[in-house]
Amino acid sequence: MDRAKQIWENLGETDAYFAVAACEEFRKGNLDEAAKERFFQSGKDHVESLWSEIERGFGIRFRPEQALDYGCGVGRVLIALAEKCGSVTGVDISQSMLDETRKNLSERDLNNVALQNADEFLAANAEAYAFIHSYIVLQHIDPKIGSVIVRKMVERLAVGGVGMVHVTFLDHADAGKKLRSKVYRDVPFVHDLINAVRGKDSSFMPMYEYDLGGIFGILKENRCGEVFVRFTDHGFSGAMIFFRKSEH
Repeated sequence: MDRAKQIWENLGETDAYFAVAACEEFRKGNLDEAAKERFFQSGKDHVESLWSEIERGFGIRFRPEQALDYGCGVGRVLIALAEKCGSVTGVDISQSMLDETRKNLSERDLNNVALQNADEFLAANAEAYAFIHSYIVLQHIDPKIGSVIVRKMVERLAVGGVGMVHVTFLDHADAGKKLRSKVYRDVPFVHDLINAVRGKDSSFMPMYEYDLGGIFGILKENRCGEVFVRFTDHGFSGAMIFFRKSEH
């Protein structure tokens, strides 16, 4: 199993909800029914905000039939999309995350959702989507791989369809913290060794900076000329990039 898949498989098995939304109330030991309800409500709030941005930004009434959520985790946003769209595909690198998503879908009797692992998504070509979405996900993926994912998503966006992908592009940490994070990220045994010395088993979630010019280049190549951006800040500066595909 490659390093990225191992990290997210471990997180999915040990602290899946916290790995999706890093708030203390979502840690496994704190996750009661009330916290879980707030977790999924945050997904609904996110989708309502997306719809408002899309309808205002593109001047359309947005009712997509087929949607894609890349990096669906345990279904925080996926479930909200399933309640708004005809059918939804959720993709994640972690099988344990997908297993938990299936439980959450079953509890809500939602049967309009298909789940794929990341390899299955990259290998598939058939289905086109009216809406594609990835939020607080690509920041944890090496941009060399993340750019391939973004290209694949955009290629499968239907003409007239809308997308939103979120990427981080600037780390605000001081030089020492940046160096430590880079070592933990790029030299895996260092973090493992520190865990062993401290007697802990904490997982490290890698963070990456993306070249916005490269993302915009992918959009331009795929006829996504209508674009607007909303900036985010979670310690890293990020960009929620909204775009719409035209026929020509």
